[in-house]
Amino acid sequence: MKIQTAIFLCLAILIISPVVKSDISVNWVKTSEYKDIEAADENQKKFEKRLFLNLEKHFNKLNKKLPDNHQLLINVTNIDLAGRVLPGVSLGLNTPRDVRIVEYHHFPKIKLNYRLQNGDGEPLKSGDAVLKSISFLDKIETRKINRDEFDYEKIMLTDWFNKTFSEFVTKK
Repeated sequence: MKIQTAIFLCLAILIISPVVKSDISVNWVKTSEYKDIEAADENQKKFEKRLFLNLEKHFNKLNKKLPDNHQLLINVTNIDLAGRVLPGVSLGLNTPRDVRIVEYHHFPKIKLNYRLQNGDGEPLKSGDAVLKSISFLDKIETRKINRDEFDYEKIMLTDWFNKTFSEFVTKK
C-alpha cells in the first residue's frame, strides 16, 4: 500500500508541476582581478559573497522574463561598483572606518559575455557587453535608492537585459 501511495504521489507531482522554467547560470570569472569590488566597512570575503549573491538574485529575477526552456549563460569578467572607497578620516568624518562615496565620475561598470540558448542547446543570441551607466545619478529610479547598496548596478543590468533580450521577453 505504501509503494502505491508513493508512486501515486510521484506521478501527481510530475503531472501538476509547471512546465520547466528557463534556467540561468552566472559565473564570476577571475574575481581577484575585478577593478572595484572593495568592501568599505566589512570583511572583504563577506562583502564579495553578499555582492555576488545580490547580483545573482537580480539575474534570476530578470531571467523570469524569458520563455520557458531557455537557458541564459553569463560570465561576469569585471565589475567596477559605483563610487569609490575612502578612509573616513580623510573625508573629515570622525571615524577610522572606510566609506564608499558615490559621485558622478565614479559610475558603475560591468563587463560580461552571454549566451542565450533554447531547450535543445541551440544558440539564440550571444555576445560580449561592456555596461556603463555614466548618468546613473540622473535617473529617476535612483532617487529611491536607500534600501539596496547595489541598486545602481541592478538598474544598469536591467536596462541591458531589456534591450538585449527584448525579442525574447515574454509578457506574463
